[in-house]
Amino acid sequence: MASSRFNFYVNRGSTFVAEKDGIVVGYVATQAIPYMRGHDKILWIEYVVVKSKFRRQGVGTALLHKLAAYAKGGKIDQIFSTIDPDNEASIRLHQKLGFSVKDWKVASFNVT
Repeated sequence: MASSRFNFYVNRGSTFVAEKDGIVVGYVATQAIPYMRGHDKILWIEYVVVKSKFRRQGVGTALLHKLAAYAKGGKIDQIFSTIDPDNEASIRLHQKLGFSVKDWKVASFNVT
């Protein structure tokens, strides 16, 4: 992700990084949204990223646990995420942490 986009999420205050020996090995990039789908305060997960050589070592789990703790402390109603239906590892990670993963269809409209 370009640094300007990453900085956007960091500036939201709800993005967390995982480090090993001072090197970033993963991050969860989110933003708070004041109202969506009947909930007054949600966190939207845009990215959960773990460098390939650090996967399956609990990094993603730790990041999502940190995010959940942050959400509880901030009186967040829900955490939402979009997962590529072909990304089995991401689906398993979210399910392991209690996310309800549903088969969603995404509709978009290109304005330009």
